[in-house]
Amino acid sequence: MTLTGTPLLVTLIVLAVLMPGIVIAAWPRLRGAAWLVLTQRVGLVLVAQLSTLLLAGVALNDYGDFFSSWSQAAGAFFANTPHNSLGNQPLGDLNSYGAPPNIVATNSTVLKVAPSDALPSGLKPTNWSPPSQYATRGAVATWTLDGPTSQLANTVAVYLPPAYFQGYRSLPLVEAITGYPATYHAWIDKLTLPTQLLDGIRAHLMGQLVVVMTPAGVPYPLDSECTDAPGGPFAYTYFAKDVPQETARALGLRVTAMGALGFSTGGYCAIKLAMLDPSSFRAAAGMSGYFAAEPGRFSPPIFGGSAQVRHLNDLLWRLRHLPAPRTSVLVMTGTEEIDADGWVTNNKFLDAVRPPMHADRFIVPVDFGHSPRTWVQEVSPALIWISRMLGAVHSQGSIGSALFSRQGLHRHHAHRPRSGPTMAPSASPSAMGTRSSPASSPSRSAAATP
Repeated sequence: MTLTGTPLLVTLIVLAVLMPGIVIAAWPRLRGAAWLVLTQRVGLVLVAQLSTLLLAGVALNDYGDFFSSWSQAAGAFFANTPHNSLGNQPLGDLNSYGAPPNIVATNSTVLKVAPSDALPSGLKPTNWSPPSQYATRGAVATWTLDGPTSQLANTVAVYLPPAYFQGYRSLPLVEAITGYPATYHAWIDKLTLPTQLLDGIRAHLMGQLVVVMTPAGVPYPLDSECTDAPGGPFAYTYFAKDVPQETARALGLRVTAMGALGFSTGGYCAIKLAMLDPSSFRAAAGMSGYFAAEPGRFSPPIFGGSAQVRHLNDLLWRLRHLPAPRTSVLVMTGTEEIDADGWVTNNKFLDAVRPPMHADRFIVPVDFGHSPRTWVQEVSPALIWISRMLGAVHSQGSIGSALFSRQGLHRHHAHRPRSGPTMAPSASPSAMGTRSSPASSPSRSAAATP
């Protein structure tokens, strides 16, 4: 019996309901030596408890779509998690689709203020690092991000890199969006994004990125699928406009370039932002994401009964029926994943990519299915790739040779990036250029407003 689906769930419900009666009926009828009776009774109680726990676990998995098979669940719980250090982590082969990547060029203007170890007003510090280490490790802080356009709000976290506390305010901005249900804690505690980003900055593989970490569900706990429902809520507007604008305002940033990444529902949202608003979101990485809004039991009527609204929130439909956007996306998955976020759907999406859009595929080295143990392997490659696409690290030669040569890897079908000013190999803020901030005035085309 498969892990997902109705048959197993119904079987476990029946078992969990019957087991207390079985225990009561069998309790006085057990025979044998005292130790044997005691063993049998303990066994009955354990079976009853385990049936309830198994029901809860399977129901939770059906709701959250964490594992699609028994082998994936067993691997997540009993196998060893791959080592995540940059020096040892295999990044895999990348295959490219569509046009050459759209590398963002920057100009020479740098916004700099006096160095400080103080957080901006309204942000609450976490224990990720003490103020004395802000200039060397950066900081993780939280605040309630109210969206003036969408009229939505969520509690979010932000990673401020060391450059921010050294006084540099011309920095790239990346939205990191969770799956559903989840909070920003998933990025910090389970996927260790701030730690992996700091390691990448120190290894000169990643740029000094400001990363705002936000739940996919907005307003939480609604499963709004990153979509503007005709009658509200306007979740897409929150992520596309309010999050970058309010983050830039709260932090005093002049955003040099903008990207997004996410896992599961957040992966759909990240790629959707890049495809619907390519003038703002120049790159996006989807980790086990899917490609069409999938309303669930906690979703509002996001389509409002309109087939057109449904189509406009289907990224594969958009590729097949609308002009391709000039943006870059990274599709990250394992070969064992199935359903909407699985291997077959990924292939259909990538095969539909055409110029001027660019896409790369990343195949996770060790596949634990639809789970954090898969996604934690994808954080560093995603941030390296986004740093390259946003021009936040040095660029020369092909993307493959420049980005992955330090890992001793080979990349197929690599394209030469567009010419233009780039940042120094050290990704030092002193070498950072800027352009007009997309976060201050993100635009949405008429065709990209579902």
